[in-house]
Amino acid sequence: MLQRALDQAASGKGAERHALDQRRFEDQRSMTIARHQGVGYPLGQAEKKAGEAVVLLRARGMDAFEREVLGLINYAAIALLAAEAAATPGDGAGGDGAKDGAHG
Repeated sequence: MLQRALDQAASGKGAERHALDQRRFEDQRSMTIARHQGVGYPLGQAEKKAGEAVVLLRARGMDAFEREVLGLINYAAIALLAAEAAATPGDGAGGDGAKDGAHG
């Protein structure tokens, strides 16, 4: 399942939207945004994907549901990677409080 999520990010919808320049998963735009905005961004995206998955399962079936759930898994991975980056001393992430999703 995790490999399918990575494959989706690398060659599916994620690649179409975010990896046209062949960036690694960790360097894609969603990761950059998460590093700037904190883990609230990818966790909010994952929540949105969960809601969309339920609707799509009913409306379009298993394939559409699977695509949304795999996207949710990728956003959860982004949240974890961003939290790890923020917690790593000397990575330039700083301790400005924004890394927990707070914006002001």
